Amino acid sequence: MADADRTKWDDRYANPGLRRGGDPPALLRGIAGALPTSGRALDLACGEGQVVAFLAERGLDAVGIDVSSIGIEKAHALASERGVSDRASFLVHDLDDGLPPLTGPFDVISCIHFHDPSLYPALRALLARGGFLVVETLTAENHELGLSAPSARYLAEPSQVLTYAEGLRTRLYREALVDGTVRAQLLAQHPGGPPPDLRRHAPIR
Repeated sequence: MADADRTKWDDRYANPGLRRGGDPPALLRGIAGALPTSGRALDLACGEGQVVAFLAERGLDAVGIDVSSIGIEKAHALASERGVSDRASFLVHDLDDGLPPLTGPFDVISCIHFHDPSLYPALRALLARGGFLVVETLTAENHELGLSAPSARYLAEPSQVLTYAEGLRTRLYREALVDGTVRAQLLAQHPGGPPPDLRRHAPIR
């Protein structure tokens, strides 16, 4: 990632308050009942730490990675505010350079609104037996429909996110208009575990 991009995110996170509010994405809230409540979790491009805090509140030891040191400062503060500092840890790292050294396995790996297909072979290798991969990213259809979206570099092609589940079992997949943008949403599972009870999930929007 260029220094200009790092500076851009530092500037955005420098504004008062949490840029995306205190809640995790609706996708994660919707499928939370199907995810484990113990073990380890990894969240890529964690920003201000909403996903990490949410997973830690559910009982997981969660690690977040982000390029922005200011975002990570806010993530530490959010974890402290939620009383989960003992189960939440964070790394400042540029994911454009690949993953940092990580010791697996992880029972949940999430990547929300960060798109880098090259990371997924390594991420799949870090999944625990029966562990879950959760992905949500914007798709190229946003440009086709004239919707607000970043440059094509950060957008998934139609059905591309399904390929991130290679060797895993796809438990949920959709590409849909969500809150004004077209997103691909994936829940996949390492084949070494029982299927989740998705009847318990909340409505996903």
